[in-house]
Amino acid sequence: MRVPKLSVRPEPLESGKLVYLATPQGTSEPVTHGRLSMRIDIRNNESTTIGLRSLDVSFPGTGVAAETKAIGKDIASGATLRWWFGQAGDDVLFKLPGPMGVKLAFHCEGFDKSRDFSFPLAASVKR
Repeated sequence: MRVPKLSVRPEPLESGKLVYLATPQGTSEPVTHGRLSMRIDIRNNESTTIGLRSLDVSFPGTGVAAETKAIGKDIASGATLRWWFGQAGDDVLFKLPGPMGVKLAFHCEGFDKSRDFSFPLAASVKR
């Protein structure tokens, strides 16, 4: 099976962990939620242009539902694409306590398998 040769650098990172903001969901609901919003630099390490179709954001081993984000961008060989959650509605929300890790699965045209990356996940300590 062919897996695209990609490398990624997601932000925000703190102490090597991808971080989310702890936020109240609303005035009538006291439960605190995590809000994950990312900017990701995606590098194409293939010898040809890659068509990046989508990104699956999941939290293995938890009950948090996976979300698919459409990307629909081409990345030239050796180039880096900076992609981010452009709208507030793109953020991934989950109840706290939050998951301990996140999996990012990138789907590309012409490849049988996604390129997957896993990162530890934690609440942001910066204010």
